[in-house]
Amino acid sequence: MAGVVETLDLTQFAAWANGVASRVQVMNWAPALKQCKVLLSAKTKENFAQWKSPDGTRWLGLKRPRKRGRTREKPLRDRGILMASVTSQGPGHLEKVGANEMVYGTIIHYASYHQYGTKTIPIRAFLGWNNAMAEECVRILGEFLEKQLAGQGGLSSGG
Repeated sequence: MAGVVETLDLTQFAAWANGVASRVQVMNWAPALKQCKVLLSAKTKENFAQWKSPDGTRWLGLKRPRKRGRTREKPLRDRGILMASVTSQGPGHLEKVGANEMVYGTIIHYASYHQYGTKTIPIRAFLGWNNAMAEECVRILGEFLEKQLAGQGGLSSGG
């Protein structure tokens, strides 16, 4: 009685995986990284609106809620300069998306005081990734990779 047998030799799989890895290293990831940047920007806006860090920690309130006769009840939003520098094209905004790298943030000099805290300023982190955001970005990158490899014949069985 005749049969049909398919054999998977793991050395063949390793060769295929090495070929895929070579293509991944030179792939232009910019379209997917731009989607991750949009995600980071949206979540950072939410952090400012909800007064919380990316990990969900609520920002401490202000010690001195009044300044120059104005009520200051919203941490990090006195004049909106810091928020605009991070979440839009405000002065100090830093944004770069390349083929395999995304840089996003602000170069406002006092931003790090709030992000990391000082002896007198409590930590009020506004920029960063949490697990849910990282998982969403990994999903975006995975879908992009799958489409790229499928378009190059990288995920086909070959016969």
